[in-house]
Amino acid sequence: MVRRVDEPVHVRVGEQAPEAFLWRGRLYAVRGIDGHWSERRSWWRDATEGPGDRQVWRVRAQAGRADTPGIYELGDDGASAGSWTLLCRHD
Repeated sequence: MVRRVDEPVHVRVGEQAPEAFLWRGRLYAVRGIDGHWSERRSWWRDATEGPGDRQVWRVRAQAGRADTPGIYELGDDGASAGSWTLLCRHD
C-alpha cells in the first residue's frame, strides 16, 4: 500500500543520488536506489513555481540498524537548495 506524505525533508545528496534524509526528527540512511525519473509538475497547482520537471527518486531506506528498511519516494523540484519533498512511502 502506498501512503501519500507530501512533507518537506532535508536530503543529503552524494555524487548523483540521495544518501540520507531527515524526516520527523529521524535520520534515514539510503540503502539502495530502486528508480529515478522525471515528472512534469502540476503547473495549475504550483503557479508560483512555474512549469518544470520534478526529479523523483525511489529509495530503500532505514532509520537505524534495527529498523526494517522501507521504500520511499523523494522529489526534488530543483527550485532552490532544500527543495526536497517526501512524496510517499510504501508499506
